[in-house]
Amino acid sequence: MIKNAEIGKITDAGTLVSGGRIDQYWADNDLFFDFSISDSNKRHNNIYNINSNIAIEEFGFKSMEFGNWLNQSERAFFLYNSTVSFSHLSDIFNIPHNLVGFNGKLSIAFGARGSGSALAHFERLDNIIINLTKDGGHHSLAHEYGHAIDNLLGFYVKGANGSYLTGGDSTRTRVDEDKAVSENYFIFKMEQLFEALYFNDDGSETDFLTHIKSHRKSGYLMQRTEVFARTFEVYVHNKLVEAGIDNEFLT
Repeated sequence: MIKNAEIGKITDAGTLVSGGRIDQYWADNDLFFDFSISDSNKRHNNIYNINSNIAIEEFGFKSMEFGNWLNQSERAFFLYNSTVSFSHLSDIFNIPHNLVGFNGKLSIAFGARGSGSALAHFERLDNIIINLTKDGGHHSLAHEYGHAIDNLLGFYVKGANGSYLTGGDSTRTRVDEDKAVSENYFIFKMEQLFEALYFNDDGSETDFLTHIKSHRKSGYLMQRTEVFARTFEVYVHNKLVEAGIDNEFLT
């Protein structure tokens, strides 16, 4: 009997032909119904849900990488859940599928580029790739996608590789008046976002700011790029709830 790990990478399958042994593998293991996502259409039975080559074309990604230590069922898990999540992002932001990957600029890796204890991480330009670890990265996609948005906006607005529109690891809390009146739409909107997160209408600190300032990891948690990514994740979660979708892979 062939074991999962001996089947080979899901990326090696090429364009699937209906009725083959891979189809039978999925049917036998009922993989479509054994995931952490539920919505009105519980069975997402699209070819891009099981074929990474078609998936990157469908969602406009540069590449999709699978680590050597992922067996076939684990690759199937990440491919299926990520492509359903990309569909949900498309719905939330009302954009075509092929723009989710920023028109061929963004890559995603599963258990292929992890380091240290991080469950997931984002590698900024020039790489611009999201990595989700094998064991714990499957709740972090929206967070890392927020980093990608921040990085790309920084590149186009500031014109510098590797920059973030938020200011990256800056922990500045006070409003930058020059940025608040900037003629650039994204710069002043970002400043308005942080002002709303950090200060009430009367100028006092919000509970959110008070909480992260008192946290033992306050230096990290107050980095503006991290604050933006967590805020983006909460926004995505709320939009999913509004749509009646439970997606624990995305948030």
